[in-house]
Amino acid sequence: MNKFYNFVDGKDICDIYLYGDVGAWDEVNSYDFRENLSKIDDNKPINIHISSYGGEVNEGLAIGSLIKQHKGKTTAIIDSWACSIASIIACSCDEIEMYSSSMLMIHNALCMAIGNAKELREQADVLDKVTESLKTVYLSKANEGLTLEKLTELMDNESWLSANECIEYGLCDRIIETPSSMVAKLDKGILNKYKNVPSQVKALIDEQDAKQKRIEIENKIKLLDLELALL
Repeated sequence: MNKFYNFVDGKDICDIYLYGDVGAWDEVNSYDFRENLSKIDDNKPINIHISSYGGEVNEGLAIGSLIKQHKGKTTAIIDSWACSIASIIACSCDEIEMYSSSMLMIHNALCMAIGNAKELREQADVLDKVTESLKTVYLSKANEGLTLEKLTELMDNESWLSANECIEYGLCDRIIETPSSMVAKLDKGILNKYKNVPSQVKALIDEQDAKQKRIEIENKIKLLDLELALL
């Protein structure tokens, strides 16, 4: 069983866990998703649990399309964070549920690019088109409280939305008050990838790093004690 990507097909409902990065060679990818989804009764309700920093747009859009094609009711449950293209996967479901501590992050499409001035201008035009396509997904889920102008502002500013804010904009249908025990993999790389990482997320990353350092020190002490005992 993959720790970060798992289908649990129960008698009355299927639980899908999308934990990790979205990409053709990452934990969550459209090929595996399609293969697993094809084995499930097309009318069976599905809960899609999400804990992801995002990933490749094309892979996320493909997964979103597969979700929309499923005839049974689909519910996204954001167990921790649904960032970037993972938020698009969530908005492709019929309903979205969030824990009170969950967050949904939206931003404009981005990429790594090299080339001459003409090639970079062309890449920028492509990114603009991708961003516009992402907006259609958000707006199809949102209520009248989220206008195109407001959505553009939020995406321009790379916005990390709380569960209550998502309710306000129609990007969440229900808040689950019981705290989730699930968290996204805390990757320090997001501090370089995203510009507006919330302070509480940074604090969790610092806490994880400190814990890892304590474990390393404890392991070194145990190893030293063992070596001394063998003298």
